[in-house]
Amino acid sequence: MAIMTDEKLKTVIKTGLRISHHKLDDEVERQIETAKRELIRVGVSPAKVSVPDELITEAIRVYALKNMTENVDMIDLYDRAWVNIVDGIRKSRGYHV
Repeated sequence: MAIMTDEKLKTVIKTGLRISHHKLDDEVERQIETAKRELIRVGVSPAKVSVPDELITEAIRVYALKNMTENVDMIDLYDRAWVNIVDGIRKSRGYHV
């Protein structure tokens, strides 16, 4: 299991948004940090968030996509995905404070 760095995660998010420039890098980074804080707020261990596995990484990716997409049709889908992923994490062993 490879740990995804914030820099790699930023690239994955930008690819999902079809962004190839650096103008929105600050916003992408802000979304990553906000997603991490949201995960901690709902009870995920800060240690798990600081060294994210694939499930935490996917939650962060989906959070950023739902907040940054310009495709109105995708916003609801990303939001439901975020809710489902977070719910799954909250019900899983090993992720709690």
